[in-house]
Order: sequence, then structure tokens, then C-alpha cells
Amino acid sequence: MHISVNVPTLVIQLINFMILLVALKAVLYHPMVKAISDRQGRIKKELDEAEALNREAKALKDQYETKLREAHTEAAGIVAAANSEGERRKAELIEEGRREAAFLLEKGRTDLNREQQQAMGALREQVVDLSVDMASRLFRDAVSPDQHVSLVNKFLEKARTLNVG
Repeated sequence: MHISVNVPTLVIQLINFMILLVALKAVLYHPMVKAISDRQGRIKKELDEAEALNREAKALKDQYETKLREAHTEAAGIVAAANSEGERRKAELIEEGRREAAFLLEKGRTDLNREQQQAMGALREQVVDLSVDMASRLFRDAVSPDQHVSLVNKFLEKARTLNVG
């Protein structure tokens, strides 16, 4: 077996290979490299955008948490203020009730004293009338009018000392 190399065929095949290589490089390699480079650029850009969105989302989350803490603090302050106001109003109402009760008690005492004085006055008048009537029946002609008034006055003095009037 003998291998022989045909030089003109080899040169033609090398020229064809070079032409094919140049054509493939121009037609496929450069567009492929450009497509890969564009894709890498898009991927890098999308990763950068995703990272920026992630940072923005984290900032918004932090801002939301801060506002939420502030809202909780404000709500606690409002609740504390409402409790304080409620306690203050409760104390005012209790004090107002005490004052009104004291006023009503004093008014009741005053009314009771006035009614007691009126009753005592009415009782005194009845006692005087009854005394005069009894005395006039007992002593019809035996006692003079001056003596009669003197007896009634003594009776009234004695009644006062017995706490009747």
C-alpha cells in the first residue's frame, strides 16, 4: 500500500478550506459572537435591573416597617391619651356626683328642717287652741283673760323645755 499525496488537490482543498473558513467567520462567527455578546449585555442589564428593584423593594420594606412602627407608637399614644381622658372624665363625673349628692343631702336637710318647723308651728297653734279651749271649758268664769294668757304662756314654756317646740 502506497499512499500518495496529490499536491494540486491538496492545495485546492486548502484554498477551499480557507475560503470556507473566511465565509463561515463572516457569516456565522461574527453574528454568533455579536448575538452572544448582546445576550450577555441583556442578561447583565436585567440582573442590574433586578438588583436595583431588589434594593428598591428592600428600601420600601424598610420604609413600610418604619411607618408601621410609627403607627403602632402613635396608636399606643392615642390609646394612652384616651385612657387618660377617660380616667379624668370619670374623676370629674364622680366629683360632680359627690357635689350633687351633697347638695341634695343639704337641700333635704333644709327641707326637713323647714317642714319640721312648719309642723312644729302648726302643732303649737293646735296646742294653743286646744289649751285655750280646755282652759275655757274648765275655768269658764274662774280665770280672767290675763290669767288665761299667762297660763297658756307657762304651758308653752314648759312644752319648749320638754323639746316640743
